[in-house]
Amino acid sequence: MVKKIKKDIKKNKIKNYEVLSGSKVKILYTNGDEYTGCFVRGKKQGYGIMKYHNGGRYEGEYRNDLKNGEGTMTYANGERYEGEYKNGKKEGKGRYYFSNDDIYEGYSKSNTATGKGKYYCSNGDIYEGYWENNQANGPMTKIDSNGRIIVQNYANGVLINPINNNINNQNNLGLNQANNNQQLEHN
Repeated sequence: MVKKIKKDIKKNKIKNYEVLSGSKVKILYTNGDEYTGCFVRGKKQGYGIMKYHNGGRYEGEYRNDLKNGEGTMTYANGERYEGEYKNGKKEGKGRYYFSNDDIYEGYSKSNTATGKGKYYCSNGDIYEGYWENNQANGPMTKIDSNGRIIVQNYANGVLINPINNNINNQNNLGLNQANNNQQLEHN
């Protein structure tokens, strides 16, 4: 473990480190990031906390230096993802909390909402169905804030035809419509 750290110090990746106990270390990187957790054979392995220089923070499982297993990523803008990671990416079941108080709960693949999920809008509307690359795709059930159930059909986030006659003017459905510049693809 110490050999790998010393090698990274020579490569100017690590500014300082401290062995806390056994395989637990505290590492300060030259870019200002700070890692505290298990470090085995020169890699983050097991439980750890990474504090990013931009204000973000990841707390959870690592394997082979990448986020793997359960973890929580809190971004500098206050958004948060709680869920499963695989090879450093959001993969599997999770929950994403947007800065506008919207919530996506469901499956992700390669950092995007892909698979079955629910999107809870801060206005009380709920969308349930299938997502692909952060966009509604296929039949989508909307329960509006008044409790009305509306079934709509989407292709790549665009309403292609109503499945029933109780349709409002909703014609686009991608994650976080109130704040389109925020995506589930954060690290």
